[in-house]
Amino acid sequence: MLLLQQGFCNSSDFVAAKYLLTFALQRMFNQNIVNDPGTVDIFPVSHMPQNLHHLLKPICRSTSVVSKDLWRPRGTMNEKGFHITTDPHTLSCVLQGAPNDEVRKMTYIKGNSVPHANLGVLDQLIASRHEFA
Repeated sequence: MLLLQQGFCNSSDFVAAKYLLTFALQRMFNQNIVNDPGTVDIFPVSHMPQNLHHLLKPICRSTSVVSKDLWRPRGTMNEKGFHITTDPHTLSCVLQGAPNDEVRKMTYIKGNSVPHANLGVLDQLIASRHEFA
């Protein structure tokens, strides 16, 4: 009812203003995802199909090798993987093309939760939609 107090004379003006506010907040939410994408590191390389490799950045990590034989020296092994930036295009391609459920889940969660600016936008969206109810 705050908008009615601010000079909106009738309920149709109020509803139109609320729709515009909600639309603007949804655009802001999506723009924040574009401006501040998240990243996910996936190991091993075999979790990603070859047709997605051009979208991803190859990375390596060192892992300790544990020997069953106590007399043999322990070493390190470089494991190859990918660094995924969760911009909208890459996120969509990974969600559609990755066969591994866990990779899709991690990428989806990171891609849709990383922009911290969206916390305030979500609060405003909830408040706006609550006024409609």
